[in-house]
Amino acid sequence: PDEFWFATALLLAAEPGLGLISVWHPSFLRILVETIQARRDDLAAAIRAGILPDGAITDDKVRKAVLARLKPDPRRAGLVARFMPERARELWPRLQIVSCWDQGRAAAEAQRLRSWFPHALVQGKGLLATEGVVTIPWRGRHVAAVRSHYFEFQQADAGPILPLHQLEPGGEYQVLLTTGSGFVRYRLGDRVRCTGFAGNTPVLE
Repeated sequence: PDEFWFATALLLAAEPGLGLISVWHPSFLRILVETIQARRDDLAAAIRAGILPDGAITDDKVRKAVLARLKPDPRRAGLVARFMPERARELWPRLQIVSCWDQGRAAAEAQRLRSWFPHALVQGKGLLATEGVVTIPWRGRHVAAVRSHYFEFQQADAGPILPLHQLEPGGEYQVLLTTGSGFVRYRLGDRVRCTGFAGNTPVLE
């Protein structure tokens, strides 16, 4: 695990043209940013010379892959040596979007990223499952992905099943998904709250 974090942090820190970061949970990016801060001396030395510290990456295949992308860059090494999360803009001035979960238990971690990356949009991902897309971000809200699947909602385990257009603001529902690939009324296990409408489309959190 230490080698994984080091290699990932190194390639991230060495990339000046970073414009988009997409992760699932914002804590993953927080750990990477904290790794850059904690290991900034080692990372800066590697970037300055274009070589890896002894023992930093022991797997030959991974080591070769990292070295193939690592070029000597003394100027960037100086930025990395001074890195603090609150000064992330100095390291990635072109960063425009950080895409991650930002609701429920991820909300506090996403807010931390917003404080670290004020120059970028921290855009909350919608509700995504392996089986399908439930909501998508749109104008700061998460609207039902009405063109993706057929949705139904249930207020309780034994409650009536409602179509999307019958949701009411403030109501809490379980999601049932019918997809074009053959899932019929697949119960995702997620609970959503209708917070209003964007036009005629329910906004869900």
